[in-house]
Amino acid sequence: MGELNKKRAGKVSALLARLSRVFPQRALRRRERSLSRAQRTAHIGSWEWDVRTGRVFWSEECYRLLGLPPRDGSETLDTFFLYVHPRDRDAVRRAVLMAIEKNEHVSFDFSMLRADGEERIIHEEGEVQRDSRGRPISLIGTVQDVTEQRRAEKERAELVAALTAERRWLAAVVEGSPVGILLCEGTETPRIRCNQRAVELFGVPVGEEGGLELLRDRIFAPDGTRMAQGDLALERALRGETILGRERLIRRPDGKEIPVLVNASPIQNGEGLILGAVFIVHDIGPLKDLERQREEWTALVAHDLRQPLSAIIVSLEALARRMEPASARNRAVRAVTSARRLDRMIDDLLEVSRLEAHRLELALSPTDLVALVQASVDPFAHEGDHQKVIVTAKDDVPRVQADAHGIQRVVENLLSNARKYGMPGAVVEVTVERVDAEVRVGIRNRGPGIPPEDLPVIFERFERGRAQGGKVRGQGLGLYIAKALVQAHGGRIWVDSVPGETTTFWFTLPIDAGAP
Repeated sequence: MGELNKKRAGKVSALLARLSRVFPQRALRRRERSLSRAQRTAHIGSWEWDVRTGRVFWSEECYRLLGLPPRDGSETLDTFFLYVHPRDRDAVRRAVLMAIEKNEHVSFDFSMLRADGEERIIHEEGEVQRDSRGRPISLIGTVQDVTEQRRAEKERAELVAALTAERRWLAAVVEGSPVGILLCEGTETPRIRCNQRAVELFGVPVGEEGGLELLRDRIFAPDGTRMAQGDLALERALRGETILGRERLIRRPDGKEIPVLVNASPIQNGEGLILGAVFIVHDIGPLKDLERQREEWTALVAHDLRQPLSAIIVSLEALARRMEPASARNRAVRAVTSARRLDRMIDDLLEVSRLEAHRLELALSPTDLVALVQASVDPFAHEGDHQKVIVTAKDDVPRVQADAHGIQRVVENLLSNARKYGMPGAVVEVTVERVDAEVRVGIRNRGPGIPPEDLPVIFERFERGRAQGGKVRGQGLGLYIAKALVQAHGGRIWVDSVPGETTTFWFTLPIDAGAP
């Protein structure tokens, strides 16, 4: 029995000894596989350089980073340097030697050329292992492909540098701008920053907080009345509107009043969310002074011209009545016509001056537009070639609220234009009719028409038609004045032209419900 137990004990001991050798090896292999998978996932390889033998041991991921198939055994340091970019080889050697000599942790980036020629950026970390006497045994460490990370960092640094430069440019432009600029951040409790010009215009700095209240106390309508709550251009911009070219009045703390032109627009992100607004204030005081001086000068010149011109017209009319024979009387009549044309030119210059100075005042009253048009047509029967003008009106044309003198001026300017550019002897047709909530007047002539390229600018000042070889006299102000007067009444004006056939100028006036 004792011998049997001894044999059994021996077998158990042998089995345990065998298991003790197998299982640690299996566990080690499992750990190695896990480490290999972790390195492959993180793109980090490990290595060890035996200083005494010069051999280098690479993990599988080191081979993959180099674009090589993994293999067993060791490599030499020279093999490693074959894949280091030539421009970085000396720096890598110095870093390795410095780590061994000074026992320092080594950490640096270098460029590597893979087996397929692709250049990658590698980050290396390493530490020196020493024996009990302090002599270096090995240098162990890791390598990681950081190409994408470094490229992203470079792009981010470039973007930051570009953004910083743009901000400096913007700050220089804003501070050096001759107009007041206010930048508003946020919408609920906006913070406002302003440039130096804005401080000069408002008389005080518009602070970061509470600046909106200060603007409400300083900005008024052109006539000096207080703006309604929420009607400031900046407030409207914070609600998403874009405000352009609104005239306003600034009252400074010292009592000075400054006429300004304001613009405001919202600032939005890519999703359309309003982040704030920009508010621009332009001092138009000097322009107002120039307008006033020009208007005064124009009025003075017109007055000085009109007095002798009136005397000339009276004298010519008297001569025309008495002169014989008929040929001499006809010459006097033509002289009277020319003098009256000159008188209308003076009126045009005065009208343009008032329009551009925004001093046009309308005396509105219930007006019979058919009778007004007929009265405007009658004088043309006594001028020039006696070109026939036919007026056609519908019975249901109601009265409109209008400035009779201004609308008569519109009709006369359009009639004059039709006669100058129409075919000699052709009839000029005038129609007056009701169209929905408007009264529409049309003046049509037959002739060469208006070239299509001229239509977009036909109502601009000093623009004249190029028909008839440019022989038509005039300053190019009639249509400009007609447009301004019609728009001042709340109406519309436009032109339809078929080259070589007819040209029709149309304008409308709104029907006032209270007019009889």
